[in-house]
Amino acid sequence: MLMPAEKMTYLTTLKLDTQKAGSPIEKFLVWVLRNDPNPIVRHESAFVFGHLKEEGRIAGVVSIKPLCVAAKNDLSLVVR
Repeated sequence: MLMPAEKMTYLTTLKLDTQKAGSPIEKFLVWVLRNDPNPIVRHESAFVFGHLKEEGRIAGVVSIKPLCVAAKNDLSLVVR
């Protein structure tokens, strides 16, 4: 069984067509950020967003608002 950080690391290695706005991987990471009960997993999701955006592998159009909301409102300091 993969640990949360290992799962998110795996997502960064996928060679999918992720540059399109609203790509499946971006939508999945948004879902994780909004819905996963584990704050460490939500934190990892946000970290992967940054990693993929920095590499130019996601457009970031779908993810920017959920990231801002999490940074402002998430109950976990780890996520913020």
